Amino acid sequence: MFNQLDIVQRAKMLAVNNLKLITNAAGLQIQGELSRGLDVAQTLGQNVAALPAAGIKARKAIDTLMEYTLSKNPDFVPMTIVFEPNAYNRRDAEFAGKPSQLPYGRYASYVDRDSRGEFRMNAAPNFMLPGDGDFYQIPKNTCKDVLIEPYKAPYEGVGMVWITSVATPVIIDNNLIATINSDLSLNSIQKRIRQLKPFNETGYSVLISSDGTIVASSDKDNASKKWTGNNALKGPAVSEHYDPVLKENAIYAWYPVLIGNSDKPWYFGIIVPVSKVTKAENHELYLAIGLMLLSIILVYTVLCVLFSRKVLRPLEEEPLDTATIALSFA
Repeated sequence: MFNQLDIVQRAKMLAVNNLKLITNAAGLQIQGELSRGLDVAQTLGQNVAALPAAGIKARKAIDTLMEYTLSKNPDFVPMTIVFEPNAYNRRDAEFAGKPSQLPYGRYASYVDRDSRGEFRMNAAPNFMLPGDGDFYQIPKNTCKDVLIEPYKAPYEGVGMVWITSVATPVIIDNNLIATINSDLSLNSIQKRIRQLKPFNETGYSVLISSDGTIVASSDKDNASKKWTGNNALKGPAVSEHYDPVLKENAIYAWYPVLIGNSDKPWYFGIIVPVSKVTKAENHELYLAIGLMLLSIILVYTVLCVLFSRKVLRPLEEEPLDTATIALSFA
């Protein structure tokens, strides 16, 4: 009924389907967590953009909105707003040289918490610098949402934290007026991925940023290292290739993690050794075949019983009819 080749092929098919389901479910969860940072930033941007139309021109109103937003998202670290020159109320010159303001008066501030959990507003002077200012430069130049490359930074009362910035442009009437940035701790995502070790811990999972940096992995020591696998393998299709970590052929399943209108996805992947997959799925397949054969036997037995009761017994009671039927067959 089934030869060995059929069994191996069916085993791999089952493994691929299961791997797709697991990868997609975990990838969607990660994407949802990161997208929440974008949702919060976009909502803050809409609220801030509406202030001048409501006749509110005081910069303190922006500070208050930022503090309120951070208070409703305790898992966020700093949030930053950088307005374009004179884009808020055309009063940059009035604030030039004042305390907690940039020398030229442009609004560029971030809010965070001190060791007591109290909010504090700070000037954000580094947004023009390459690297440090990516949260501003990339959405400004592309007019797209972006996940900034992860980095490790000290945070008050917590210690060193892995962080990514979810940045979005605020565009009104086709004009860029500001960029807004939510800094998110990656600790919870890293913890979840470290615990995901499929096929009895013989495989591993990994989250890779758009430039190939390992954001999280089943092996926590790999965080911040460059992905050494084949970048051409990252895509929606499941593939089989030699894996340098497992040192054997493995099945790769990837989920592209995208936020908003960004065109630079991160990738969440699960990699499992072919040998373990085939062994596990062979067991499941043989079990399925056994159950199928058992069901066939049961159906056959039931039909025999019914045939005996409904057909043979009535014929036994009518000898003439039985003889007639036998002669007709003869």
